[in-house]
Amino acid sequence: MIKYTGRRAARVLASQAIYAWRVSVERNPELEQELLGNAYLQMFAQFESTLKVSIQKVDLNYFSTLLKEVFLYAKEVESILRPLCDRPVEQLGPMEYA
Repeated sequence: MIKYTGRRAARVLASQAIYAWRVSVERNPELEQELLGNAYLQMFAQFESTLKVSIQKVDLNYFSTLLKEVFLYAKEVESILRPLCDRPVEQLGPMEYA
């Protein structure tokens, strides 16, 4: 079994949050602020019950930094990804993007 603690747990949760953001951004432009606020607590509860990991073992500062950086630099990240993709970045699925 994989140990999800500290930064590893933060990266897994950040990927889930970025996925949710990509799926919902057009329908809910406020999702970015909600995820940076407290909406991710619901994901944490699911994470705890599914993987049996205490939220106290997640590096919350790292998680928050990851999300802020992704949201802040999304356009720059997309411009870096563009030449590396076999199709337009806009056509990437939410999981691929995350």
